[in-house]
Amino acid sequence: MSNIRTLQATNTLSTTTEETNSPSKELISRNQIEGTPFELIEFEGRAFVALGTYRVTPEFETPEQAMEEFNEPKNFWNLLLTVITSVQDAYHKHNAAGGQNPE
Repeated sequence: MSNIRTLQATNTLSTTTEETNSPSKELISRNQIEGTPFELIEFEGRAFVALGTYRVTPEFETPEQAMEEFNEPKNFWNLLLTVITSVQDAYHKHNAAGGQNPE
């Protein structure tokens, strides 16, 4: 059952820019996870791990919790299935756009 829940939780990310009183305020922080194609995304006091525009972990309250979930060996198969599903979705979107990168 947890495999299904994880796959259903996969969402695409879209980066939006909102005007704020402080133009230097960063709304989203993206940090490359060394040795992997994944990024740790932090926003509004929450964090999750992503592969490109696809979320591969649920949202957590701290970056440390997100990294613990990502590095937990028992979560490997869920992560693998989520990545496969994400790549398959990107492939179908690419083909549906006539071989062009979808916007």
